[in-house]
Amino acid sequence: MALLERLRRNEPKPAAPTSAAQAKPGKRELPAGRDAWYADLKSRVHNALFERLDLSKVGKVSQDQISEDVVQATRMVLDEEKVLLSLEDRERLIREIQHEVFGLGPLEPLLADPTITDILVNGSGQIYVERRGRLGHRADPGARVAYPPRARRASGSG
Repeated sequence: MALLERLRRNEPKPAAPTSAAQAKPGKRELPAGRDAWYADLKSRVHNALFERLDLSKVGKVSQDQISEDVVQATRMVLDEEKVLLSLEDRERLIREIQHEVFGLGPLEPLLADPTITDILVNGSGQIYVERRGRLGHRADPGARVAYPPRARRASGSG
């Protein structure tokens, strides 16, 4: 048995915090799945935005100003929570929150795509888009569309 292996066996295992409140400030432990952690982060940012932004000003200021306020508040929340995200992930999160606050959330990128001619939503997990006459399934709105080999457009004739 190698020395390193023996040392690893005898090393005490650090106890993991049981909740985010018990975790050290500035360090966030990732839950079992990154998707769950990301959804939790978005939820916390949403809640913080509602606490920070003065919603009574919405009708009195321009859309651009409100959008900028949301971006700044989101960045402040992420900085205060000391969330470690790559620049790309941070900007993606800010963009997704803007889409959820001002538009139709995960459907906004689809609506902005000029190659998409039709969007069919049958629940959050069943989104279909039509491009160039071909219907493709989109299980995750953030994922690329997977076109089945024999996809057909449903017709209203039954």
